[in-house]
Amino acid sequence: MSETYQRLLKGRWPRHRHDAAYAAVIIDGGYIESGDTGRWIVEAGDVVFHGAFEAHANTIEDSRATVINLALPMTARLPTLFRVSDPDALVRAASDRGPEILTLLRPSEVKQPVMLDWPDLLAKALREGLWSIGDWAREVGLSPSTVSRGFRAAFGTTPARYRAEARARAALRKIIGSTAPLAEAALDSGFADQAHMSRSLLSLTGTTPGHWRNVKSVQDRQMQRQ
Repeated sequence: MSETYQRLLKGRWPRHRHDAAYAAVIIDGGYIESGDTGRWIVEAGDVVFHGAFEAHANTIEDSRATVINLALPMTARLPTLFRVSDPDALVRAASDRGPEILTLLRPSEVKQPVMLDWPDLLAKALREGLWSIGDWAREVGLSPSTVSRGFRAAFGTTPARYRAEARARAALRKIIGSTAPLAEAALDSGFADQAHMSRSLLSLTGTTPGHWRNVKSVQDRQMQRQ
């Protein structure tokens, strides 16, 4: 378990991606995060969880925000935004790199993403498997070009790419979190077939589903030896 202090200065931090899972503990300040799990208002005392290969942008409207980033196992599963019962103990454990960090990350309050405008509604629909972006645009009375521009302005990427990456991350979670065959993981994650899933995972992570299944096998053997 490792930790990194980070100071975010006022302004917009463009969309970026982290390969590893981590939790950001907000020490002071706050910001708006727009990313692969929605749009969130983050305040001092909050904990923000980012799964492996999630992307997000940050907008700091005040002078700055200070966070501690805690590296987590790839298999970690937590709510995106939450509070813990003893944030001071969590900060101390992070500084000491204590093994109890995962225990201290148990949520005492779970927060929900904000719905400021139609891009937030579209992002939610895309995460839930919306098939036709064009149909969605017509239903809300917007042109496809307006939807594309407005969504990119809010989330830093196109609706189609946002949806594709959501599917790829869902497949990755299935692969490293279960023993389901790869073909089953592909269908459960919304892909037409395993080859389609392989291309999407290669684009997102730089490697293949077979590699991630091997990673799971290694992790399982390590846990059995403990």
